[in-house]
Amino acid sequence: MKLPDFLVVGAMKAGTTTLYRDILRHPLVFLPSQKEPDTLVRFAEPGEIRDDWSRLFADAKSGQIKGEASTAYAKRPDHEGIAERAFSVCGSQLKIIYIKRDPVERLVSHYRHELAHGTVTGDINDAIHRFPRLIDYSRYAWQIEPWKRAFGDANVLEVDLATYSENRALGAAAVIEFLGLDPSALPAIDPSNIANRADEAKRLKNPAMQAFITSNFYQRRIRSLFSADLRERVRRAMLPAIKAVDASLTDESLAYIHDVLASETVVEADHAPASAR
Repeated sequence: MKLPDFLVVGAMKAGTTTLYRDILRHPLVFLPSQKEPDTLVRFAEPGEIRDDWSRLFADAKSGQIKGEASTAYAKRPDHEGIAERAFSVCGSQLKIIYIKRDPVERLVSHYRHELAHGTVTGDINDAIHRFPRLIDYSRYAWQIEPWKRAFGDANVLEVDLATYSENRALGAAAVIEFLGLDPSALPAIDPSNIANRADEAKRLKNPAMQAFITSNFYQRRIRSLFSADLRERVRRAMLPAIKAVDASLTDESLAYIHDVLASETVVEADHAPASAR
């Protein structure tokens, strides 16, 4: 039975794909070709979780440490009890990586992403009230608290995207060291290769093709046949750019966002989502 040694749990639109690709370059790190398998969200029963992870890690070689990256694992209140679910299957030694960015920048990127996919509508200043997850996913202390409670501070690494981006080689080395591996075995990183850059955001307009590339069949059987770098080059070259949208926040909206974020606390009694405020 193959279980993960570590999880990259988010935050959404905070550089998880870039981090995923950087640490994947280490010869003793195994990450499945499917980023965002969402195993702990898709399954609740321990046996189902173990079976899914065993399939994801089937190609891991002896000596490699295994992990997966799913931002859904830090999307409270939409998904609750995920850290406890991971603990029940993996035990206390699982290592957790949580990458975060400026919370307002993340929110704006999140809004543009969901607007492009039709899962939010309207102006951003209206959307932050009608779709509270836009702010909730930026409440980093609240999102990571269950993981710290389950696995302890020593097993949780919080990574700041701005700091990581300043020197990705150094940042990736720190993550590799946290995982208990030798960072000197990490190949050189091309700093120009940044996944999912907002100014190069792409999407498929063909619904059938979109359904295919998001299917488990493609993600778990076809995608792994091509390197991440090759997939990114093809994506940039062939897919149409998303139309630029105005995502300017008013002073009133910024004040509201900062008011919600300023109330951040890790006291369990105060763990109310922004929608309840």
